Amino acid sequence: MSNVQAYQDLKKSTYPLQQEYKLSPGKSQVTITLISKGASFSETKEKKILNYGEIGIEKPSEDFTVYSKGEYVYALIETQYNPTDVSPPTKPPTVINPPSSCHIYFKPEGSNWLWSTDAQTADNVSIFPSGQGERTKNEVNIQLPTSQNPASKPSTYPNLNSELVFLLDKNDIGNMLFRGNEPLEPGKHGQKIDFETLHTSLKSKYQRQTGMHDFPEIGKYILRDIAFLGHNPDGEKPILMHEISSFGATEISQVNQTWYPTKAVAISPTGMLGQVSNWNVEPTGSGNIDLDVTMVKKLVEWMGEQQLDSKGKKIPTIYYIHCSSGHDRTGMISSGYLMHQYNLALSEAYILGTTIHKLDMNYGGNLITDCEDITSKAIDPDRSRCFVAGNGTSSPYNDAIVDIYNSLNSVKTGKLSATAISGDPAISNSGTTYVHSWYPWSK
Repeated sequence: MSNVQAYQDLKKSTYPLQQEYKLSPGKSQVTITLISKGASFSETKEKKILNYGEIGIEKPSEDFTVYSKGEYVYALIETQYNPTDVSPPTKPPTVINPPSSCHIYFKPEGSNWLWSTDAQTADNVSIFPSGQGERTKNEVNIQLPTSQNPASKPSTYPNLNSELVFLLDKNDIGNMLFRGNEPLEPGKHGQKIDFETLHTSLKSKYQRQTGMHDFPEIGKYILRDIAFLGHNPDGEKPILMHEISSFGATEISQVNQTWYPTKAVAISPTGMLGQVSNWNVEPTGSGNIDLDVTMVKKLVEWMGEQQLDSKGKKIPTIYYIHCSSGHDRTGMISSGYLMHQYNLALSEAYILGTTIHKLDMNYGGNLITDCEDITSKAIDPDRSRCFVAGNGTSSPYNDAIVDIYNSLNSVKTGKLSATAISGDPAISNSGTTYVHSWYPWSK
């Protein structure tokens, strides 16, 4: 074996995954910080921070390499720029003060995508020309922001975005099913779930969607938190560990497709009764379609069960399902749940499963704020759409939703209609985005 080959083998043993990227900073000073532990910008030493670009000056692209021990690398991109260079399309012009930042995932040597945004509540996804979503090319293009920076507190890991909390279903025994994103509180260190804030978000969306004011108070219902997160130490495992520690769990094995604690107990000083479970669902192509279908069936089963409190009295259960961003895996399982629970047609379930409450601002990417009612063709004042990710031409999540439908109905002919995917940026569809003006549980 040559010395060159031996050296290459040594590098691969240290960092099995390596990917070259191309950073185009525009007129910004760009800082990329790698959050994942087993990742570096250097093959010979630990290098977590990369700086490139100059404020106010258009710089050429610069190549850099991400070396990783795991499949995913969580990172934060921060941009500094001259506010006078920013010209948002508003009248009068809006001043956007730096810095602007956004969390992303690198996926070195990925077969279906190489990096993806993972925008959180403090993130400004408009620093990327294509907004939110997965990228199949290695080009990381930065632009001056076109939308105002959110006012939220910057965080290391994802945190609760109340705009994404949405009542998906409710029934006569008082059980409810909400979808959302990672429920951790914001912060740089020791992030856990703020159960009082989560309760307020659930209660607020319940009142806005139903017009009713009978949402149970803390201690009067059981919160069952279901996390659709992966177990990779250099990917989502740290996020998952922060979340399950809020319930007292210390190992993934305690929550993997099971409830922890085994019986609902008070999990916070507020008196919140709760349990947590983790289901590592993934889209078509990951080999997880059977798990996806099982999760859908379990949700339908659990929603029909009446729980009892410690005194043997009936108590409602509120399920909160989420992935990290609250977009893709969450939309996939939400669509599957609705088609199974209500025997809906595929496209109808898909539209309803990717519908969320009306967004207060334009996020861009896969979040479409203004949508037309499918019947009246007027802009719906109460609903937006949260499409699932794709690579510009196809979406493994759309494919998974079709596969779930086919599996549940023992057919092979499922196909999303043109109306269902109209306006879907994940597949570069520029048509009008539609929503239904009703909820399945309201009919």
